[in-house]
Amino acid sequence: MGTVEKEETVESPEEKERLQRIERMPILEQCYNLMDFESVARRVMKKSAWAYYSSGADDEIVRFSYGGDILRAEGIC
Repeated sequence: MGTVEKEETVESPEEKERLQRIERMPILEQCYNLMDFESVARRVMKKSAWAYYSSGADDEIVRFSYGGDILRAEGIC
């Protein structure tokens, strides 16, 4: 086996902007409910990651009818 060569990665302008948004992200104590966390996540996550998480098992009727609290599946049924 030979030595492993270091690979240089070039950040895209979009990634540089995302990293700057992460630096300006509010501290955890400033997020009070699910909508606050979603707002921060939408700004700082990569678009593909946000698309995956935001589309999975998201039921807005349940979430907003209970004031933004996260509910477990057994509590809904």
